[in-house]
Amino acid sequence: MIPNTEPRPVWSQIALGAIAVVAIGCPACSSPATREAKTARQHQSGVIEIPRRTLVFQPTRDDMTVRQVVFSVFSSNPERLRVNGAPPAPGVVVADPHHAWMYIDLPRASKNQFELAQMKIEFAPHRPTGLLCVSVKAWFGEVTNQYDSLYYENVEDRYALVAYCTRAPDWPMAKARFGMNRVASVREFKEALSKPFVIKLNQRPLRPDWAPSTPPPREPRPHGRDAGHDDREAQ
Repeated sequence: MIPNTEPRPVWSQIALGAIAVVAIGCPACSSPATREAKTARQHQSGVIEIPRRTLVFQPTRDDMTVRQVVFSVFSSNPERLRVNGAPPAPGVVVADPHHAWMYIDLPRASKNQFELAQMKIEFAPHRPTGLLCVSVKAWFGEVTNQYDSLYYENVEDRYALVAYCTRAPDWPMAKARFGMNRVASVREFKEALSKPFVIKLNQRPLRPDWAPSTPPPREPRPHGRDAGHDDREAQ
């Protein structure tokens, strides 16, 4: 019998190539649903680890500087929340016993730079109503938090320069603060921390009576005050 030496039709080669791709998978071709499922699997352990970083802020005005930076942690299951092994301190629970909000003030390293220590956040991943959110927010040295929204080009930046939640925040207080500049994964949140935060500001003139009346804190506080109010620097 004479062997068939005719070239294989192009369509059959394409078909075989498609079968090969299906067999070995295509990481770059994953759908949004696949990526979301992967992120969900990362939450099954109930642990988010943030590496130590120096956070850099770049206001677009030379006459405005970052005075204070707060790393916020919100949980709808405060009894299961641990940050570096410690539960929320007394007085941190907001609104009701089912919602905890922690303010972690970051120490200033130099002008517009703040130190974020290594952080391990443990939470309850299997609860159907469970929600964990983290964010980074900045305050200015030249205007209090009561008036700073007038200086942002993007008002969303006032509430959070970057935020992440294990699912879409539905509790009103969490939605208002963590719904802004929210990324879809822990990886994206960490990537945002590794880059300078460019804070776009307009050219509205500064007013002396809008400036903070107290100097910026020199040492970090473990937790903030009443998290139900967002005007901590408006004295």
